[in-house]
Amino acid sequence: MRGIKLWYALWFFQVLNFLLIFCSIPLRYDSFWKELNHAKNTVKNWQDLKKENVGFAALFGLECFAWFWGGEVVGRGFTFTGYYV
Repeated sequence: MRGIKLWYALWFFQVLNFLLIFCSIPLRYDSFWKELNHAKNTVKNWQDLKKENVGFAALFGLECFAWFWGGEVVGRGFTFTGYYV
């Protein structure tokens, strides 16, 4: 009986979490378009960029690539080629 109550409680909290995320879609939609417009303006006015901002963007891109590559290695079972040699 305890397992059923636990399952129901977990299901209930998952439904609440989904509803909270679902209700925040309009706010996320607006912020997505604001950020996209900001990125477009930054690309359009690339002459105004400072070296510091370009360096931060490059480091961020490198970090994203490193996390992606690390995830790929972990997903392949910690092998670099995907095969056990």
